[in-house]
Amino acid sequence: MKTKQVWRYYCDHCKKSGGSKAAMAKHESICFYNPARVCTFCESMQIEQKPISELMDIFLAEGLAALRKHAENCPACINAAFCQETREIPYGKAWEYDFDYRAESKSIIDDIRAAEYEGVACGGIY
Repeated sequence: MKTKQVWRYYCDHCKKSGGSKAAMAKHESICFYNPARVCTFCESMQIEQKPISELMDIFLAEGLAALRKHAENCPACINAAFCQETREIPYGKAWEYDFDYRAESKSIIDDIRAAEYEGVACGGIY
């Protein structure tokens, strides 16, 4: 019989775990529960990322419409505010509001890809 001991890596902010240190480090940097998260959507949309604590305060004081406006409609930042505001509930309180992270993030990704495709097509490649 052979035995093998392997390392398991855990996110400091949520319950996710994995066998790759590099993959878990990448996950931790964008984890919705990480107060110092880096938002890749904001980078892709070329907008300034707002601090999650600021977004949570706006959401609690003024609601989802104000949160959307302040987050410049970034679905990842909105979802992170939900998740961190209600840590004990998986995926935040998104289901209680008119917010569907998967649908909204897909819409943003499709828009970014379409813009990239137009840039390539207009660049004289075709």
